[in-house]
Amino acid sequence: MGIGVAAAAGSYVVENAGTDHWDTGELVTQMAVGGVLGGVGGGVGSIGRSVVTRAISVRYATAPQKLEHVFSNSQHGLGNLVQEFGSTQAAMKAVVSSVGRLPSGIYGGSSIVRNIAGVQVVVRGSMSRIGVFKIGTAFAI
Repeated sequence: MGIGVAAAAGSYVVENAGTDHWDTGELVTQMAVGGVLGGVGGGVGSIGRSVVTRAISVRYATAPQKLEHVFSNSQHGLGNLVQEFGSTQAAMKAVVSSVGRLPSGIYGGSSIVRNIAGVQVVVRGSMSRIGVFKIGTAFAI
């Protein structure tokens, strides 16, 4: 999959950023964040970069197969989040947003625990060195 980035009046739209291939996703993300947007309006600061990396993280997390993996298993216990946010997509955006900025690396086990709308959620995944979080799974504890 490719990535399309449009910049106009300080807003950035990232399309087709989801990928199951980490190396490809990392390269595409670097190109989008560092290369394409680096030349827009004299460069994109850390706020612009975080907007783009968050958009890529959310796009990856809201791919149909990822939503199904996380939310179709009733043992994950995330039904209350879906009810609270109105859809699996909105619940997943809340989960990904809760992660914030972490050092790069793989987060397995119970290393990321967040309170999301009153639900304690374990989030597993990996953070790239440029700030894209790729969720592996999430479940309530």
